[in-house]
Amino acid sequence: MDTTKIRFHAVHRVGKKIHSRRRPIIARFVCREDRDKVWSVRGKIKESSTHADAYITEDYARAIQEERKILMKAMMKAREEHGLSNAKVKGRFLFINNERYDSNNFPEYLKHP
Repeated sequence: MDTTKIRFHAVHRVGKKIHSRRRPIIARFVCREDRDKVWSVRGKIKESSTHADAYITEDYARAIQEERKILMKAMMKAREEHGLSNAKVKGRFLFINNERYDSNNFPEYLKHP
């Protein structure tokens, strides 16, 4: 991918410096087309030998991040303890066997004590 033609509105690092860790980067694009191009190759970036530790994800508002944290725990529990390998979180929802749940209503057996 030729990154010299991508137009950014702003790019900045997030969080405090920690000696042995790289900080996440927030990138805002000028146009949706550029964002979609980057989004379409995000899997290839992770598979590359030079950027194996890189990943691309959405930046959510804090309230949505909290919802997703609950859903991610439920997803991991579904996969590890209940063998539901098709459990996945997409946006603000947890999908298990094509059933959609949000952070307020997912199966009781997935709730943490």
